[in-house]
Amino acid sequence: MKLTQYLGLTIVPVALIGTICNGLVVLAMSSNRSLSHSFSMLTGNQAVFDGLFSFICLIYVAPMIVFDVTFLKDNSHHVGFLLMVCYDVSIQTHALITVNRFCAVFLPMMYSKLFNTLQILLQRSITQLLPHGSSNLLGLFIIPGYGKTYDNLYF
Repeated sequence: MKLTQYLGLTIVPVALIGTICNGLVVLAMSSNRSLSHSFSMLTGNQAVFDGLFSFICLIYVAPMIVFDVTFLKDNSHHVGFLLMVCYDVSIQTHALITVNRFCAVFLPMMYSKLFNTLQILLQRSITQLLPHGSSNLLGLFIIPGYGKTYDNLYF
């Protein structure tokens, strides 16, 4: 076995734990109606995209590296784009969670205006659409040949 295959095997337990834990968070957030506050909604949204990221790494990236499948490597730019979008949404949701907690502690009078259910839905929509637009803009107009492909040289 080559070193890259051993490195690919290290992805499996991390991605499996990430998928299971984030799935449990999503399950807890969706089944318990008392957790319908803005913080819980944002946390659940982040768990969805973190879990999707881990699941894609588990079923696509790890087998691609371990088994050295050329078909998966040739089409890795599609999955790379999806992984990048999941990561961007997760990071932007984390930033919203940070602002949410800051406002809850330091601006409690404005908190209910800034983080009501309608505002959270609007903020979630923006954080989910923004990465698609920025990634497509980079890929189509700014950087020619832009793509997240697997390259044996870098791994």
